[in-house]
Amino acid sequence: LHRFKATIQYCFSLFWSCRKNLEAMRTIFRSTPASLWMLVALWSAISTSTSTSAFSIRPSPSSILAKSRGETTTHVSVTALFAKAKRGRLSSIMDAGKSVPQKTRGKAKKNKGGAETISPALAQWASQSPTSTSLVEDGAVATESEVASFEDFAKTTTKKKKSQNTQKSFRQQAQVERDEKVATLVEQLTDVVNSKAKQKDLNDLLDPIRQLVTLSSATEQFRSLAVGSKQTNNYRLAWVGSDDAVSHVGTGLHKVPLARLQEVFVSLPGRNRVQLLEVIRIIGPFPNVKNVLQGDSATKKTSTSDGENGYEVVEWNITWDSMMDGTGKELLAGKEENIQKVLLHVYFCTEEAMVAVIPPNSEEPSERRQDIFENGGANILVFVKEDNLDDKLEVLRVA
Repeated sequence: LHRFKATIQYCFSLFWSCRKNLEAMRTIFRSTPASLWMLVALWSAISTSTSTSAFSIRPSPSSILAKSRGETTTHVSVTALFAKAKRGRLSSIMDAGKSVPQKTRGKAKKNKGGAETISPALAQWASQSPTSTSLVEDGAVATESEVASFEDFAKTTTKKKKSQNTQKSFRQQAQVERDEKVATLVEQLTDVVNSKAKQKDLNDLLDPIRQLVTLSSATEQFRSLAVGSKQTNNYRLAWVGSDDAVSHVGTGLHKVPLARLQEVFVSLPGRNRVQLLEVIRIIGPFPNVKNVLQGDSATKKTSTSDGENGYEVVEWNITWDSMMDGTGKELLAGKEENIQKVLLHVYFCTEEAMVAVIPPNSEEPSERRQDIFENGGANILVFVKEDNLDDKLEVLRVA
């Protein structure tokens, strides 16, 4: 009750004094010229900027209440609040006449006891893990077991790298040897085909083919050549066992009178696209005719049980959907019954050569021949790489 009464008295006195001061200020402002007030304001600004003395803070209402209770209060000035800043380490060192310590980089901080500081979690983990890495003092030597384990690890890693490099070199060497063998067999086959001998031994033609199909390269490269090849791979029909085998793949227009089949080329531009070019010569004063078949293809790897031989086989399904005749007119298949489908079993394929066989039954793609060399290889087609297809077509006058 005493505090409340004192507060009411203070508020009333403050209000009364403010009212009197306001009336006095109004009287002064009305009687004093404006120029005099400008001089007073200028003087007060100059005195404020040049003065170094501090003005005391006006006592707060709490100090008045303290006086009413008989308590002592302390008046704090602005200068007292900002007069003294906390002294740093550098000032204490300079007062004592000590040298300034140099900062060290890359060294671990130490505590007052001189030991290196470690986090509590790391110390607990080190104490609970007997096989884990622990802090080693200067001059400590690793145990023989630790050295032996590191040496075993290093030896194991080195042996593993050496074995990998050895296997890689073996694969590369085997690939080089196989490519050389393929090139030799292809050259041997082409020499027999291009020989001008009147009578040729059929075994001289079939022996290189037998050796090619035993290399088991059908599934390794054929799918990559037919699907994802970066460049077009061109092949030329080097040898075929019968006329029916050629008709199975191409148009069969060479069977018409006065027509002779000159060359057959197969191109694999990639993305499962296939192109077949037939060059037919007409007997008499007539130009050569070029028929072009285009279509899509699909591949499927089958089992390798092929009689007693065990060859790898790839089912190659070709669908001819368009044809360009000798006049340059493109003919589309249109209806489903006009689309020609061709099935071949590929026994060997690389960039250098390809060996394909006509299956015994086109309705059963998985059915294969027990002996692909039966009837003197009548169902075999051998293609070899053609590097200069455009030049070859110019020579045949169908470019």
